[in-house]
Amino acid sequence: MNSLPELPPPEVAAPTPQSVQPKLYQVPRRFNLPSVFVMTTLLAAVCGILKASNAPTPVYLFIAVMTVVTCAAQIYAPKGPRLASVVGGALTFTALGLAMLFRANAFREVEALFCTVISSALAGALLGYIFGTLAAAVFLITDRVFGRR
Repeated sequence: MNSLPELPPPEVAAPTPQSVQPKLYQVPRRFNLPSVFVMTTLLAAVCGILKASNAPTPVYLFIAVMTVVTCAAQIYAPKGPRLASVVGGALTFTALGLAMLFRANAFREVEALFCTVISSALAGALLGYIFGTLAAAVFLITDRVFGRR
């Protein structure tokens, strides 16, 4: 009888945490027209909800500026979209906080300035992360639904 020699089982290396990296989705540098329509429609819906709830104008401005800043940060910092969103949000929120201080003529008080900068940077970092995640999610969903062309 002609028997074949038994081969040892192939060694399959278990994936290491370094070799398995989840895909990090971000706002793409180039996006399709449905993505623009969906993002514009969502911002219009948010503005409609704010209008119905009689929100003040600075709230509209804040949402629009944070959306644009976090999207731009992710586009221009492709290697670290989360960090870019956090930094963009912290800088934007701090700038808005300082603008409110200057408008209230409270910028001469060191304590108010210090507290505003620290609290605005922390809150802005969190909001930047949230806005960046939501913006990336919108583009991810539109890419899945409409496909990239």
